[in-house]
Amino acid sequence: MSLSNRLLLHGGLIAGPLFFGSVLVQGLTRADYSPIRHPVSSLSLGRGGWLQSASFVVTGGLSLGFVVGLSRTLCIEIGTRVGPVLLGAAAIGILGAAAFPTDPVGGYPPGTPLVPTSSTTLGVMHDVLTLPAFLSVPAAELTFAHAFARHGERGWAAYSAASALGMLASYALASAGFRQQRGLAEVAGGLQRAAIAIGFTWLTSLAVRASLAVRALAALNPVQQMVTGGIRDRQSVVLADRSRDKFSPHRLHAQPRHWRAPKKRSRSWLHQA
Repeated sequence: MSLSNRLLLHGGLIAGPLFFGSVLVQGLTRADYSPIRHPVSSLSLGRGGWLQSASFVVTGGLSLGFVVGLSRTLCIEIGTRVGPVLLGAAAIGILGAAAFPTDPVGGYPPGTPLVPTSSTTLGVMHDVLTLPAFLSVPAAELTFAHAFARHGERGWAAYSAASALGMLASYALASAGFRQQRGLAEVAGGLQRAAIAIGFTWLTSLAVRASLAVRALAALNPVQQMVTGGIRDRQSVVLADRSRDKFSPHRLHAQPRHWRAPKKRSRSWLHQA
C-alpha cells in the first residue's frame, strides 16, 4: 500500500508545476492573447485550444489521484475527513473545465465583446463546474489549517490559513476585473494567475509533506509497518499505539509494578526434623 500511496501523492507533486508551466508558455506564445488581461480558460478557445483542454484533463486527473493518496495518509495522520472531499471537488471542477469551454471574455478571441451579451449552455456549465476549483481549495486550506493546529503543527496551520485568504482575495479581484471594473480589467488575468499560483503552491507543498511521511513509513521494518502502516481511523491509531507500547522492548524486559520477587523459603525445617 505504501508504494501505491507514493505514486498517487506524486500526482500532487506534478500537477501544479505542469499546469502552471503549460499556462505560462501558452499565454506568452498565443497570438492576440494577454496573460495579464485574459483568463486562463480562454486559452481553450480558438486555434490551439485543444492544448489547454488537455492540460485541464491531465491536471484534474493527477489532482484527483493525489486526493485519494492524501486521504489514505496525511489526512488520517492529522485527523481531517472534510479536507480531501473539498480538494476532490476542486479536481472535478478542473476536469469540468476541459469538458465545457468558457464563453469569450475580455475581447479574446479577437472580434468578441469585452463582456458576453448572453451566456451559452457550455459557458454556464463551465462556470458552474469551475467555481469549486476557486472556492473549494480555500475552504480546504482553512480545514487543513484547523487540523494542523489541532495536530500541533502551527507553521502549517498559519501557512494554510494565509494561502486561503490570499487565494480568496486574488479571485475576488480577478472576478471584478473580468466584469470590466475600472482599474482591474487590465490586470484580471494576472490576478487570476496569482490565485492559481497560491493554490497550487500550497497543494504541491502539501504533497511534499505527505510524501515525506510515507517515505519515512516505508523505511521502517515490517513489524513497525504493521503497527503504524495501514491505519484507517482514529480507533485504529489508538489500538496501534497501545500494541506498540505493549510489545516494545522496554516493556517486555521491564518488570510489572505490582510484581515482587518471591521470598526464599527457610530451610530451618530440615534441622527441626
